[in-house]
Amino acid sequence: MSADLRDTAPTDPAPTDTASYVARIREHGWCVVPGVIPESEIPVVHDLILAEEQAQARARGASWTRTSNGSTDTTRYDRVSKAAAIVARLGAHASFIAEERVFGVVQGLLGNYVRVSSDFGIVTFPGAERGFWHCDWPYNQTIAAHVPQPYGDMMMHLSALYMVTDFTEENGGTLVVPGSHRRPGNPTGENDELAAASQPGELQITGRRGSAILFDARLWHAVAPNDSGQTRVALAVRYAPWWLNLEVRRPGSVDARLVEELTEGRGNSAPLLTRAQFEALPELLRPMYENWVEQP
Repeated sequence: MSADLRDTAPTDPAPTDTASYVARIREHGWCVVPGVIPESEIPVVHDLILAEEQAQARARGASWTRTSNGSTDTTRYDRVSKAAAIVARLGAHASFIAEERVFGVVQGLLGNYVRVSSDFGIVTFPGAERGFWHCDWPYNQTIAAHVPQPYGDMMMHLSALYMVTDFTEENGGTLVVPGSHRRPGNPTGENDELAAASQPGELQITGRRGSAILFDARLWHAVAPNDSGQTRVALAVRYAPWWLNLEVRRPGSVDARLVEELTEGRGNSAPLLTRAQFEALPELLRPMYENWVEQP
């Protein structure tokens, strides 16, 4: 089943205002906001993500092959790669991550003061296979710093996928399980069989480039196969309330060191910004990134 901007839920029409977007996420776990990235800015974002993916892949020696639920089957992700810290490199071109409708939804769900916990480009190459169902941090059980299952019914992280290219059925628009954000757990808790299986009611989100998928970080989602001849490009941005401990993601922090020493799971650090990168950001974005600035 596929959902696009004309059909984003099986029973009601696509939302058109902030309150409706918020209600949609609370009920279904996700929504699509069209036309967030200005058309003139899309080539800038697209080219930067592709350039950074190539540079960072060379630096680490391989593409991103770690599966989201920690499975040993790394072949599923050998055609998916990521590039960290894109917003810092976009500078003045990054204003869209606080676009009025998006930021209204973020604040409506998380409160007035929110921070970005991470951002990165995702490049899904032709030939990419279907991935595993997973949830994002802090609910992903393969990460050392995570909320243990069963977790309570409370949102503490909002994920966004900005469509830098069109998301289509052929190129692997993101798979989701509507309503799964209300479940007490997810398949990253050592359940490869469930993680790999099709789910009742699953659907594929498609839409025009420039649109944004906003979803509760608890929502089950997965990479869809890219059966096209085109590379699909997206920018992932994660929004957190002020009270969520992001020190566990700060390289070299006491919290990050202790979590990795005392808890099983992989690290989940986010790159720091230089002072110059921080000051080049639009003023509206600076409060969301100040916690990531390198200390002198």
